[in-house]
Amino acid sequence: MAAWQFSKLLAIQDRHGSARFISMQDHYKLVTREEEREMLPLCVDAGVDTTPWSPLARGLLTRPYGSVTARLEDDRLTADGLYTDADSDRRLPPPSPPGTA
Repeated sequence: MAAWQFSKLLAIQDRHGSARFISMQDHYKLVTREEEREMLPLCVDAGVDTTPWSPLARGLLTRPYGSVTARLEDDRLTADGLYTDADSDRRLPPPSPPGTA
């Protein structure tokens, strides 16, 4: 889910006096690290712990890039596009200017 959706859930819990989430399992993979942009800061601010799901992208980061395995060819989640071979997965962002990171 998007961070704004999780934020709304937290607000609903507060409004109704419900028990708050104490942790979430987010889809965090070291290839794209998208969760670092909004979800992880939200969780830190809200006091919600996180447990990364699939940080090694189902083995993508455990073997030479471009390697093909039986699981890669047969895995339903790969076939559904959850783990794509996008150019963006191979590019690193430009470094931040000194003093801005």
